[in-house]
Amino acid sequence: MNLPDSSPPPKFESRKDYLEYLQVMMITSIEEPEETSGEPRGRPRLLKTYLMEANRSLPESFEGFDFSLSKLETGLPEISFLTLRYEGKYAKFLVDCSDRRFWVLHTNSLADEAEYLFNKLVFSPKANFDKVWLPTQMMQEIANLPRNAFKGFGLNFRDFFELDQQIETPVEELIMRVTGSSSILALKALQNEKKLQNSLAYSLITVKRGDSQEYVTDEINYEGRFMARGGTSIDAYNNLIEITSKKYKNLIEGIERNSLGIKEVENRTLIKGQAFDLNFKREIEDISSFLDVLVNSKEPFRIWGIKNKITNDEYQVVGVDLHTGDSIDFEVSPSLMRVYLPEGSCGNTVLRLYTNLQHYFDSNITLNDEPLQVTD
Repeated sequence: MNLPDSSPPPKFESRKDYLEYLQVMMITSIEEPEETSGEPRGRPRLLKTYLMEANRSLPESFEGFDFSLSKLETGLPEISFLTLRYEGKYAKFLVDCSDRRFWVLHTNSLADEAEYLFNKLVFSPKANFDKVWLPTQMMQEIANLPRNAFKGFGLNFRDFFELDQQIETPVEELIMRVTGSSSILALKALQNEKKLQNSLAYSLITVKRGDSQEYVTDEINYEGRFMARGGTSIDAYNNLIEITSKKYKNLIEGIERNSLGIKEVENRTLIKGQAFDLNFKREIEDISSFLDVLVNSKEPFRIWGIKNKITNDEYQVVGVDLHTGDSIDFEVSPSLMRVYLPEGSCGNTVLRLYTNLQHYFDSNITLNDEPLQVTD
């Protein structure tokens, strides 16, 4: 099902045709052996899906810096066929823009190449895209939904704020994957270990959705990628993606409704909105060094900023989100980061910051005193 360059794109007369095509992609990929004659070695070509936030439309094509994009129509206005190329690598995606802001990209290109090229697209300076960043608490909520069964998890914690200064690598890391019926017991055992309690951020979860006849076993990672590991039902697979996208969209829109602005009330100009408090259980020992890592423009935070020392235990930062160019300001103390998001700015900035701090500093961070609590 990984079509060669010369293969024409699929044509659909209805959304039913599109879903049937995805069903074939999923079932064929699951049933295929890992290696076929003449195909490079690599992971199985399983159906993979990426959620992506888009703040502008997809260009018809672009070239530059050895990265190219080409888009073809499929017969449905909301579905496009996308080919990405970079340095001899290529991958093909079916892009569903039914939701104008949160797009769905399906592929069964080789996992490593698809991941690499998807990242090139998201972080391209010619686009205005971002990943979907799923905090650990939201991933657990998804695993606990009705008709879902929790089948495993992965942990990936790397302390970016405690670096070996000579080689700039994390001093501490925790990488682990657990599958099977004992996953919950293993997770509880880890949660009871005091030395690990700040390091338990989900890199992925495995969820089985459906019943014995119509089901999917799906791997979901914190960057919004879904992978069909087994199953019979594309409906169950899509349903899990739709539920996740809706939860995420509702949270983003809640953040944006509460961003800071002004309003006129009885001829008075008042401030509206709220700050977003990221509360740490692990205290920041050196705020200046912490901010040097956080606002250095690099991935995954993608924030540039100027820090200003107020006291030994308090700094202010005037920052810019490199995803959209919107401003974002902070006040930082040892156990609190207060984030000020101006009205009209992208709420995804807050969740990118929140989720990545879980993976690179403290997995027990809370947002407004509770996981994902945004006043509406």
